[in-house]
Amino acid sequence: MTSLALLAPPNVSAISGGNLYDRYLVAALQNEGVKAKLVSSEEFGREPVVLVDELCYRYLGREELKAKTKHSYALIHGPASQWLLPDETKKRAQVKSFLSAMRGHVFVSQSARALTEDLLGSLAHPLVLTPGHDHLPRAARKPRSGHLTFLTVARLSPEKGLLNFLGFLHRSAELLAGLPWRWVVVGGGEGEEAQKLRKAVKEFGLQPRVEFRGEVAPSQMGAIYGEGQIYVSTAPYESYGMALAEALVHGLFVVNFSNGGPRELLSEECGLHLQGDEIERFFEFVSRYARDRAFARKCHKASYERASLLPTWRSRALRLIAYLKAQEAW
Repeated sequence: MTSLALLAPPNVSAISGGNLYDRYLVAALQNEGVKAKLVSSEEFGREPVVLVDELCYRYLGREELKAKTKHSYALIHGPASQWLLPDETKKRAQVKSFLSAMRGHVFVSQSARALTEDLLGSLAHPLVLTPGHDHLPRAARKPRSGHLTFLTVARLSPEKGLLNFLGFLHRSAELLAGLPWRWVVVGGGEGEEAQKLRKAVKEFGLQPRVEFRGEVAPSQMGAIYGEGQIYVSTAPYESYGMALAEALVHGLFVVNFSNGGPRELLSEECGLHLQGDEIERFFEFVSRYARDRAFARKCHKASYERASLLPTWRSRALRLIAYLKAQEAW
């Protein structure tokens, strides 16, 4: 039987888009008869074939990797935020050295590939393997009556841009005053960024309208998407945006502030791309959505239709299996 270990960072149990991708891919491979398993970098022993999350460069050296496996392939969700800083050339060299030890490189989106290769140069045997989206059954839509609910699923960390959107809502307050809006944020994190967010909510007087739900179990996410009406992608950059794609599965229209994968994923019918100063365009859309039921139904229909074109996890597993066989890993 063919076998594969997906090597993940130590926080593999935390709920994040990258970790969920890893889990769902392993489960799909198992369903196709592959002896696949998810292994923390802290527990890494000898494995014949490994798919290595790029963040493992922090925990493993290339020589250790070479000593413990015959066939290693990188799984690149997207450049970590610290790669993008102009003074991080040393870290980029470290990452490039680590990734160059791999026989091939699997990217979760074309955007992730383009930005990684722009920073680090071309990498051997690339494969773009976007996520599947059939892991979360569509839940019944149950928006709260009389409310316009914006939903964001993201951990409370600086790279997710939540403070920026909070400021955007504050600057939009006068225009939005006549609308019964609220913003629900789902995601873990209780550090400095969470404190800044709660302080800003209080200073802006938005306590009745902004709710931080914290981290929830994956099994509860269907009901949460069912509450929402408009999904807001707040991060300046997303390599793909699994939560955004899950929102489409549940029929949410997307307001997107992110560069990268979301601009590949969204059609004009199911997404509105904005810059951080386009307050009037934002207001024009949400006010029409709130007051024109036919328009709102059209938005949801477009999201469902776009989601119907997204791949399944089985297709992702079969594509990866074919790639590894072509690479003679098995």
